[in-house]
Amino acid sequence: MDLSEFRKDLLETVRARAESNLDFNRAGFVDEVGERLTDAEEFSDFVTCRYEGTSGKESCKRFAYAFDDA
Repeated sequence: MDLSEFRKDLLETVRARAESNLDFNRAGFVDEVGERLTDAEEFSDFVTCRYEGTSGKESCKRFAYAFDDA
């Protein structure tokens, strides 16, 4: 699999994951990549952190992960 095939596969997986969870592509991306990195044993405990709210008059969304140095 070359890089363009990997990218296409990842984006299709993220899109399908987001649609099945009635979620955004950004959240699907964070979930998918976090799961892949956990499976590869790069993370031992991956926890998705999401925030939706407002900042002044603007709405904002944040998608991140929690990381334990230990």
